[in-house]
Amino acid sequence: MENRMKMLERTLIAAALLVWQSGGATIGPTSQDPMPVFTDGARILFQGDSITDGNRGISGNTVSALARRWQTDTIDLKPDILSILIGVNDLSFGVPAERYEQQ
Repeated sequence: MENRMKMLERTLIAAALLVWQSGGATIGPTSQDPMPVFTDGARILFQGDSITDGNRGISGNTVSALARRWQTDTIDLKPDILSILIGVNDLSFGVPAERYEQQ
């Protein structure tokens, strides 16, 4: 159970870092320029594994698989809002937490 909690924590941290690095979101709104959540014409992207396979997610995907398609399936789409749900397959395939964290 402890390993699963660590994996979930690392998944959330990794997702937050990816969104921040891609410039897709700010870390909290500023008092002068709050980021609207949904605006007319906003491009909302759901990315990840089977939990999002009706959008851009791919069933069975791992973090390393998402990394390989990151440019074309995420960055090139220029999302305004990005949701990433991935990591369960890494756990089920026995990816060590250290490798998962590096990816």
